[in-house]
Amino acid sequence: MADDFIRPNGLCFSPDLKQLYVTDTGAVSGAEDVPFDQTGKSSIYAFDILETNHGPFLVNRRLFAYVASRCPDGIKCDTSGNVYSGCGDGVNIWNPGGVLIGKIRIEGGVANFCFGETGTLYMCNETRLWKAQLGEHVRGALLGL
Repeated sequence: MADDFIRPNGLCFSPDLKQLYVTDTGAVSGAEDVPFDQTGKSSIYAFDILETNHGPFLVNRRLFAYVASRCPDGIKCDTSGNVYSGCGDGVNIWNPGGVLIGKIRIEGGVANFCFGETGTLYMCNETRLWKAQLGEHVRGALLGL
């Protein structure tokens, strides 16, 4: 459905299921003996989902966000369409237009995370599990939690 990635890692749908977001962690090889590639991809791409008689197609590939703190990993949307990604400095949050609107800074970064009840966000990195309380109105788009 899509190519031209180095290391596609995370993916999620917008709440209306009209867009797909894909993280590319091409700057990281995953092997301890291979150094971090300062010029590698550290980006989130967005695709529109086009429904046709032959099924859905991904169209209009575009750079949604370049992650300056590197390594966009897990990715999710909230019910307002904001996009969250675990990154090298914690969880970065963008509005649906791709504007960075906030960060939850976690030393060592965040690999993956999930929404919990009433605005709770659970985050993990290599050695720890973290819990952050966001506004009670914040809900993950996947399950409306």
